[in-house]
Amino acid sequence: MKRLVLALIFSLMFTGLAFAQNPGRNQSLIIIKTSFSLTLDKLEVNFNGNKEVVLGDNSTHSIIVNNGNHTFSFQGLNGYLKNDPPVGNRSNLTVNANSERIEIEVNISMGRRLSAKIISQTKLNQNSSTSNSSGNYLEDALNKICEALINDLPKNKTIAVLSISSRNRDIATFVIEELEFQLVDSREFRVVDRATLDKIRSEQNFQLSGDVDDSSAVSIGKMLGANIVITGTVSGSGTSQRLTVKALDVQTAQIITMAREAF
Repeated sequence: MKRLVLALIFSLMFTGLAFAQNPGRNQSLIIIKTSFSLTLDKLEVNFNGNKEVVLGDNSTHSIIVNNGNHTFSFQGLNGYLKNDPPVGNRSNLTVNANSERIEIEVNISMGRRLSAKIISQTKLNQNSSTSNSSGNYLEDALNKICEALINDLPKNKTIAVLSISSRNRDIATFVIEELEFQLVDSREFRVVDRATLDKIRSEQNFQLSGDVDDSSAVSIGKMLGANIVITGTVSGSGTSQRLTVKALDVQTAQIITMAREAF
């Protein structure tokens, strides 16, 4: 009996850890981005009545939430003064999450006016249990690739996840969203936001599930102000597929690192 109870406890612990890394079926990913006119100012973020985090200028913070209504409260803090006293107005924002990736932008102007708004809201592809008969999952391959990228890429750089070449658009979307999420969640990089990427994709006429050659990827990276661009390919079919991802230095056009996993 004791063994059964211990096994159940460990199972619940590992389940909790899994949810901390990836949104589940009834969860959403909320990403908060900041932009301040006075770079020493700070922002206090309260989530459902509780203090969540204090952010600086040009920062990103991600939260995984259960679907439903959630209330965010934002208060500017004066980073110039001792103990960071509150300054300017407070802004409240209610978010109705429904298995989505939701990006919130918070700005503090020179006059210490604070504004918060939702800038994008896209459905997460949470039904992609892309598997084959060997029991290997795309998610497993992606986790290994993300771990390799986070370890190998130079820190504090601006990264743009451009495209994943795949015949299945749903797989391409899922891979891109997961790459972006794990890079943001590592808090080691700045990731170009989806709205900017979509604008450039439209202007340059390339799809997130299309093939982009290295020279084009580097040119697009320069347009985005990125230091590093990431592209990838899903090859093979049926029970033998492979995901390959590479990162290019925008200045030198050299490959910084590559990762490849079968699924």
